[in-house]
Amino acid sequence: MMPEQPEQPGSGNARDPAQQAEAAVLAQKQLSAAAEQVGEAGVAPQKPRSPRVLLAEDDPGVRRLLAAILRKDGWEVVEARDGYGVIDYIGMCAIVGGGLNLDLVISDIHMAGADGLRILSGLHSHDPRLPVILITAYGNPEVEAEAMRRGALAVLEKPFDVDQLLALLRQRLQREQPAPPS
Repeated sequence: MMPEQPEQPGSGNARDPAQQAEAAVLAQKQLSAAAEQVGEAGVAPQKPRSPRVLLAEDDPGVRRLLAAILRKDGWEVVEARDGYGVIDYIGMCAIVGGGLNLDLVISDIHMAGADGLRILSGLHSHDPRLPVILITAYGNPEVEAEAMRRGALAVLEKPFDVDQLLALLRQRLQREQPAPPS
């Protein structure tokens, strides 16, 4: 597990070799799991998939709790422990191809590697329609207003009502579903 430490001045964005190795092992496991889902004919089985959310939160307790709640509600959760994890996920998707394959993103605003505003902008450069919800423990009206200007679906201040978050997720997902044929 990577230590949650703020970036030191002058350290740049480079991670130590252990962090790079851990990210590579995680990416390989995700690729292997995806390959196992592909049948002998080279086509993934056609079953309805659960909606997928990328959850980026640097507090491990909050991330685990939110991930468990989302999974219980039927979401497939891709966890990122910080901004570096989000960058790794986007890079893996670019290498494998097929786009981000996400229905929604929930990201903390203050994290190492890339803050929530940079993540929001980066994700929207790949898919401007991708809903992004930002969460923060630091209520800052200027940052929240900037997030909304950049296209955030919502900015929630911790602690937030989980039922409100789930309702927001379900509402957004229903809007994205195509209407049934008449």
